[in-house]
Amino acid sequence: MSETKYGKYIITDVYKKFFQTESLTVTPEQLGTGCIITSQGFNAPISNVGGETPHKHDFHQVLCFLGGDPNNIRDFGAEVEVCLGEEMEKHVITSPVAINVPPGVPHCPINVTKIDKPIVFIEVMLTEKYEKIAKDGSRSPK
Repeated sequence: MSETKYGKYIITDVYKKFFQTESLTVTPEQLGTGCIITSQGFNAPISNVGGETPHKHDFHQVLCFLGGDPNNIRDFGAEVEVCLGEEMEKHVITSPVAINVPPGVPHCPINVTKIDKPIVFIEVMLTEKYEKIAKDGSRSPK
């Protein structure tokens, strides 16, 4: 597709496998901008998505949970626990949501505790470089 004028904007090498299923992931290098987008499909319970211990970032992040049926993304057949803030305030997600995580807000663990139907997790990170900041201030890549 790159042989056309705008074909360079169509990214075809977008597949990665992190957890249970192959996913779509695009990097800042592929997009030409400070953004990382990744998706995951979950069809069974899983613990510690994003890591076991709370961490934060210097960038804005949006965590989206959707039903896995493309004809009805509202059909959310799962239960997801998400911890947010210094207090590790636990939220139980039972319907599709988008979670806004501003820079500096601790989050994780994320645990998919129940699955009746597949769900989709989409993560949008407004950064050119992914880096976790632990509670002690140490930094590490994903």
